Parts: sequence; structure tokens; C-alpha cells
Amino acid sequence: MLRQTREDVSGGAQGDFDREGKGESERPSREPEIASKDEHDATPSWRREATAQAQLARVREGIREGHLKALSVNNVAKFAHCGSDRAEWIRSELVTEGLAERNPSGRLKVSAAA
Repeated sequence: MLRQTREDVSGGAQGDFDREGKGESERPSREPEIASKDEHDATPSWRREATAQAQLARVREGIREGHLKALSVNNVAKFAHCGSDRAEWIRSELVTEGLAERNPSGRLKVSAAA
């Protein structure tokens, strides 16, 4: 049995089994690059800690200046340029410091004291 073929933009025949078309492999990835475990393990702990503290300071400053009003994990991660795990840690630190408080629904909001 023969496979049906389709013509690509240049007019050449291409088989059904060829799912990765010409343009698909050239598209940039939409997902952020994630450091491999080896790269993470190669980073000294003091550098990871310094980066975490700098990101926390950035979020604190954003809250105080009024740039960051919604404290969802995604908003904090985008604002601090970090991943969701680090954003969760930042959110818990904000609650500990009194800059954020939980709504009755469980969501975080900027506290009035901030």
C-alpha cells in the first residue's frame, strides 16, 4: 500500500510520516530554557542564595512602589524572572515578612501594611 503524499510549499512531495516539516524545526521554542541538573549542581550554593535574595528584594521593591499588586505564582515569577518553585518561596517569605496576606479564599494579596 502506498502512502499518500502532499506537496510542501516548494512543490516537492513529502510523505505522511514526515511530521517535522521544513518550518517547524526552524521555529524558536516557546518554552524557557531550563538549566540541566548538572548546571544547577555546578552553581555554588552561595550564588543560588544570592540570586534568591536579589529576586526577593526585587519583588519587595515592586510591591512598595505599586508595580506588583497581584501576587499569583505566575505574576511573581514573571516579575522576579524566576521559576514557579522560587516564586512560591518568595510568596511565603512575603507572608512571613507581613508584606502579603491570605484572602479568605486562600489567595495572596498585598497587605495594607506594605
